[in-house]
Amino acid sequence: MDRYAVLSERVTHQNIDGEVIAIHFDTGIYYSLPGSAAIIWDYLVEGATAEEITDSFTGQPSDAVDTIMTFLDQLVSEGLVEARREGSPRPEPSRRVPWAPPSLEKFTDMSDLIMADPIHDVDEMGWPNLAAPPGEPKT
Repeated sequence: MDRYAVLSERVTHQNIDGEVIAIHFDTGIYYSLPGSAAIIWDYLVEGATAEEITDSFTGQPSDAVDTIMTFLDQLVSEGLVEARREGSPRPEPSRRVPWAPPSLEKFTDMSDLIMADPIHDVDEMGWPNLAAPPGEPKT
């Protein structure tokens, strides 16, 4: 079974009061992973499998592994995590939490700002005035 890992060279993340905020540097898109999605993310940081993640929840329905796999596929398609075959088994979950389906919220409203290089991508007025891309007139 595949283990999953956060693509830490492209993604930064922080768990704040049970919600993970993840920012993808290549796209400038940021994500909110609340509730059970944050718990799943924490297990992904440790290199867990879908089954190990599922085992961390109590009262999960029979399709919980499928739900988690769908969520993991979504994280992979967004370029936040990747499946890896290597890795050793994780220890048993230290805590078990009630089941809730995970969700991923995607925000693109700040992608230009996140992707901007404040040292190099500015016009002669300086930050926060972004330079026009090559071939485009200044605004």
